[in-house]
Amino acid sequence: MVSLSIHQFQYSWKSWMTGNFIFIISGWLIGFCLTGIDTLSRVTFSSHIDPLPLFIMPMVLVE
Repeated sequence: MVSLSIHQFQYSWKSWMTGNFIFIISGWLIGFCLTGIDTLSRVTFSSHIDPLPLFIMPMVLVE
């Protein structure tokens, strides 16, 4: 059973690596966007308005 699993992984390792890459990148982007949404909500609902996070978040996405 283990050798069958190893053989199957060797046969489809490119698909596994591509899937892992996509999940890692999408997780990073979702986490980054949720952090930005949290920052924007704190900026808009606070007593003093600091527009700096509005300009920092897109700059990091472009880099």
